[in-house]
Amino acid sequence: MRPKPWRPFQAILFMASPEKKQDYPFVDIFDEDEAEKSFLLSKPTCLIILGKPGTGKKTLARKIAQLWKCTLIEALEVIEENITAGTEYGLKMQELLFGGQSIPEELITKMILKKIESPEVAHFGYVLSGFPSLSEEYMTISEQIEKIRNLKLKPNFLINLKCPDYDLCQRLSGQRQHPDAGQIYQRNQWDPEIIDKRKKKKNQHKGEDEEEEEEEEQEEEDEAAADAIMLSDILPHLVQRPEDFLENAEARINLYKDTMLYPLEDMMAEQDSQYLIELDGNKHPNELFASVIARLQSMGLRNGALITRLQNPEEELSEGMETDELFRTLSSFKIIAPRYRWCRSRWGRACPVALKEGNIVMGLPDLAVSFLGKIYLFSSQEALREFMLNPRPYLLPPMPLPPCKVVVFGPPLSGKTTLCNWIANKYKGKVLDMDKLIQPCMEEARKKIIEQARIDAIDVAITKVKNKLEIEKMLKEQAAIDAQETGSYKETDEYEESEATKPEEERSMEEQSRDTRSDTSKEKTDNSSEQEAESSVDTKDTTEDTSTSRTDGEGTTEELNEDTSINTSESEVTADHPEVQALVEEAVKIAAQSPIMLPAEVYPEVLEKAITELTKKNKDRFPGAPEKGGWVLDNYPTTSEHWLVLSEKGLLPDTVVCLKNIEKNGIFLLRRLYLTNKDEINYKILERLTDEALKKQKEEEETRRELQEVLKLKEESQQPVKPAEDQYEKYEEVEEHSPLETEQTAQMQSVDSKEEPKLKESGDKPPLETEVIPQVQPDRTKGVVEPKPEPEIMLPEFPEDGFPDVPEIEPFKEKIKLFMHDWQILEPGINDSSLIQTAVLEIAGQTPETLLNQIVLVMEKPFKYYGWEISAEDLDEEADDLQAEGEADEELEEEEQEENDEDEDKINEKKRHMGDTKHFCPVSLKENFILFPGIAEHGAIYREKFYYFSSPESREKFLENPEEYVAHKEPLQAPPLRVCLLGTHGAGKTICGRWLADKLGIFHIQFEERLQEMIMPKTEKRVGPEFDEEPEEDQIDMEALFQELGDSSQTNTETETESESAHENESNKNKEMKEVVLTDEEEIIKANIVDNEALTPEVLDKIVPEWWTKEPIRSTGFILDGFPRTFEEAQYLSERGLCPDVAVFIQVEESDISDRLLPPRLKKWRDRQNKKMENKKKLKDMKEKIKF
Repeated sequence: MRPKPWRPFQAILFMASPEKKQDYPFVDIFDEDEAEKSFLLSKPTCLIILGKPGTGKKTLARKIAQLWKCTLIEALEVIEENITAGTEYGLKMQELLFGGQSIPEELITKMILKKIESPEVAHFGYVLSGFPSLSEEYMTISEQIEKIRNLKLKPNFLINLKCPDYDLCQRLSGQRQHPDAGQIYQRNQWDPEIIDKRKKKKNQHKGEDEEEEEEEEQEEEDEAAADAIMLSDILPHLVQRPEDFLENAEARINLYKDTMLYPLEDMMAEQDSQYLIELDGNKHPNELFASVIARLQSMGLRNGALITRLQNPEEELSEGMETDELFRTLSSFKIIAPRYRWCRSRWGRACPVALKEGNIVMGLPDLAVSFLGKIYLFSSQEALREFMLNPRPYLLPPMPLPPCKVVVFGPPLSGKTTLCNWIANKYKGKVLDMDKLIQPCMEEARKKIIEQARIDAIDVAITKVKNKLEIEKMLKEQAAIDAQETGSYKETDEYEESEATKPEEERSMEEQSRDTRSDTSKEKTDNSSEQEAESSVDTKDTTEDTSTSRTDGEGTTEELNEDTSINTSESEVTADHPEVQALVEEAVKIAAQSPIMLPAEVYPEVLEKAITELTKKNKDRFPGAPEKGGWVLDNYPTTSEHWLVLSEKGLLPDTVVCLKNIEKNGIFLLRRLYLTNKDEINYKILERLTDEALKKQKEEEETRRELQEVLKLKEESQQPVKPAEDQYEKYEEVEEHSPLETEQTAQMQSVDSKEEPKLKESGDKPPLETEVIPQVQPDRTKGVVEPKPEPEIMLPEFPEDGFPDVPEIEPFKEKIKLFMHDWQILEPGINDSSLIQTAVLEIAGQTPETLLNQIVLVMEKPFKYYGWEISAEDLDEEADDLQAEGEADEELEEEEQEENDEDEDKINEKKRHMGDTKHFCPVSLKENFILFPGIAEHGAIYREKFYYFSSPESREKFLENPEEYVAHKEPLQAPPLRVCLLGTHGAGKTICGRWLADKLGIFHIQFEERLQEMIMPKTEKRVGPEFDEEPEEDQIDMEALFQELGDSSQTNTETETESESAHENESNKNKEMKEVVLTDEEEIIKANIVDNEALTPEVLDKIVPEWWTKEPIRSTGFILDGFPRTFEEAQYLSERGLCPDVAVFIQVEESDISDRLLPPRLKKWRDRQNKKMENKKKLKDMKEKIKF
């Protein structure tokens, strides 16, 4: 039985054959995006039409431009276009024409050259006619030809119209012009004689071809109507232009031959012959046009791609429409054919023109166009106009590309700065670190603060120093008054010396205390100013007298001089005073260390300036780089206020990245913080533990000392005072002059010597206190003399992937909590903008490269194709397209109705545009390298192509990242050939499988042989009905007979030896069989081989999947012989997704099987029978010998 799901695989039977291998079995070798890129990079078709005046250059150029979608460049066309558009040249020409002047040749030439260099021509190409010109008013003919050679868009083809001079003169002289319309008519269009001749000629050929009679009649009717109008209405008004007079026409032709012919022949000689087209000018313009188009098509050139406006005046599209609904609506506007709707582009709703400038702006539904089969939306009329002129710059790679406007948030040491550098390196941008950008503003603000602090501090310091000096003066004067009143000059002198030698700290303390009493001192000074003046004079006189009386020279004269200088400088305290400068420097130092808080508006201004400077160099980042963008912002914004100001300035990013560590309560980030600050944290931990240990030790010592004091008091209360004092004094002496052990020994001896008499007298035991004292006092002494060694401090243990959870980690936890709090406040403001992509990433277990890949995926997601599940709307659109296609092609519909074997749904499925993997599941092919047939119910659409999947889970994987499962630069690799070879036993599966595997170069696997190999290490032989031998009854009888005989029989030694050996072998076999213990899995395999019991899925999981998943079989292919054998085994393959590419069932007649299997079976049976007969004969002979 062959399972139903394998039926579609039979077409791939010879896929892996080396003789005939299909190179691209799944996808077209021409990728759609590559073809589009090739077209956008290609040079547009450019043609120049040359020839004598009047050969029809302009007529041919107009026809070619109309069909080939090129831009017609001709003097009259350029003049009309500039006047209509109101350009600078157009306004100037209007002024000349209104003044009755002709347009100078210089102006016409400049307009033609400017048109050739326009964006429109760069996309569509051009057909140039009438240049070079016969007029050499502005440029000579040689200069005009040199201009053509140096054009940026050089002509691909030169078309030369040849015509004899006589025929050309006749044609020119027969031309007439309508004065009002300006239309030119040839002789055959207005001459009545020629019109009559043409009618007569057609009447002669009438009736020769009956099939074309109806068409000819219609054409004749149209021509007759046109001729009637011509002869009746137009002919009377036609006039002949002066340049069409015969003599003037001949003069123009001669001028062409004399001045232009030879230079043009030189230029045509330089042209490649296959790009030079020479035509007969006497032929009809339609014939000339057809021959040129055929030549262009034969060269493989593509005509210009038009841009179609997708606008339906009957249906208005609102900006609030969902993206899917909008694209469904636009895809049906102005479609070129049924089932060929407009596709979605990688730009989505983003405007290509704005994106090229570096801005992500959503387009408007009313400004939608189709180009190269895809839909594009634009944000403004100006952007649409620029795109319509030349779409190539906006669609060429690397577009669409995110402009790279990124802001990265993250707690300390989360790796945000490293990630900023990676992102900037990826997009060739620059990291804008706000901490560095704002530093100049910080320094400037700090300078202003310091300068202001200096100004304020100078006034305060001068006032303070003046007050200090006044207080000092007042105190000295008061001291002098007190000394004069008491008559003690010595005290005054000592006071001055003490003041001079007093430390600075004490002076400052006194100054502070004096400041608090300055008000009262001033009042006192005001009330007794006169007395102080008199006392100061008296003090001075006294000082002078005393100084003359002294002979030791103790320096009182110098001190008086210093006091005099102080008094004179009190009124002259300025900013240069040392004390003032010291106070000012202290104030400046405090101001320099104070934090700087800038207004929120300063940061966007600094950022805007940096971005402006960056924009000037943006185009040098890489070819095709947008003007704006290319920056990654670090360390800003930090608050919602900063974000609001940034939004007002229009400097919002396109992508916001937030790095977090939520797993396991942020253990990853905390460990990183600990490792970075390990030395500092460990030092603080050890310092804290040491302090705690010392504190604990101190508490223990205090407790011990208190206990000793209690014991000492008890001892003193029980002993006489004097002995106790003597003992304590002796103890202290020993403590001072001997080590600890000597002290203890002396103490014990002294106590024992004093207590022995009492013990002898009383004959009783000593009191409890007297026994304890010698043991307690050494401990107290030990605590004083030899302190205990400090306990060894160890760092707390923590897991290898963790950190010590100690109080020293709390500041880092607070920093992380502060960031999370700020992010929670900032996140709602970020999410308010629908154009900003937010990526919240977990940093635990991630590397910078993996984080970068996730960020790039988020940034580029809006510019990637995306898929969606097949919905009812998709099926309705498909039905409408099929109906329209059926109406357009009735013959195809009749053929489909004749196919009675397939229903309508299957026919429609066949018409679907399938994806790269056709009807196979792309996820199974990518992940498991297996062709698993997909189910239409589990389908999805990606880039307007249908994909089928094996399960809904596979479809979800595909929709998350479709590009991972489709072909890009090369087709998807097809798995090797996998064949299941089935058939009854004896059908020849093994022989056919070996031959086919050898032919195809793949593996041959025999399923039953594989089962035997799995249990043979224990059974040491094959099992199954074919390998089990029948027990030989004669051999058993012989063994029993030998047992009866025992060792008494010595005859027939050889027979006995053989029998013993056989008996020994049989016993060994039985022993081995008894010792073999099979596992449950091996028992199931043995039961399957022997009794045909089914193999469980668990056993099959250990056998079958490795042929699909493990090398080298996975990449080589195989032929599986004899599996599956039952419906359950086939269902197992389907459930596990292990699908072969083809299932071959070998059908053989029963007679062939019997003829093939019966002869060897009979031969084996005969051999066994012959052996039995021999054994019976031996047994009979042995019995006869025993009797005798």
